[in-house]
Amino acid sequence: MSLSKFPSPRDPNQHVELSVREWQIVRLVVRAFQVKEIAAELGISPNTTSQYLQNIYRKLGIGSKTELAVWGVQQQIETPPPEENVA
Repeated sequence: MSLSKFPSPRDPNQHVELSVREWQIVRLVVRAFQVKEIAAELGISPNTTSQYLQNIYRKLGIGSKTELAVWGVQQQIETPPPEENVA
C-alpha cells in the first residue's frame, strides 16, 4: 500500500502518512462530497467511509470534514475540474 506524506495541522514540520484510500477520500471531501456520495463513488459502505474519515481526522489532529476540506485546500490538493456536458 502506497502512503503519501503531508504536513500535520498540529505541527507544520511533522508529517503524517495517509493511505491511497484515505487520499481518495480527502480529494472527495475537498470537492464537497457527502459521506454517502463518497461511499457510492468509491464502492464502499457509508460506515466504512465514516471509519476512514475518523482515521484521517486522528492522523491529522482535526475533528470534522470542514476542517479536512480546509486542510486539503491549504495543502493545494488538486481536484479534477467538474465534468462538462459535451453534446
